[in-house]
Amino acid sequence: MNFMFIKSILIDFGLAAIFAFAAFLMLGEYRRLFKTDPKAALSVEVLKRIILSSGVRGYIASFLLVASVLCLFVGVFNLLLNIAPFVNLLD
Repeated sequence: MNFMFIKSILIDFGLAAIFAFAAFLMLGEYRRLFKTDPKAALSVEVLKRIILSSGVRGYIASFLLVASVLCLFVGVFNLLLNIAPFVNLLD
């Protein structure tokens, strides 16, 4: 059996984690808010307000978040396509 697809899946998930980590590092205000009140920080409106008020750092962070979600979707898609023959998913 050829399990080389595991390497590409791990790379996809690893890139997603790195991009998300870098994005939230750039948004220091969001990190401080999340540490004080995690439930309040989990809304899109709060994230959007912080990104727009951060200027260029916020725009770069939003790009990194989008890249992170894209890498996550590619990883899940890759995982499903490579595992499908083993579990007869496409029959």
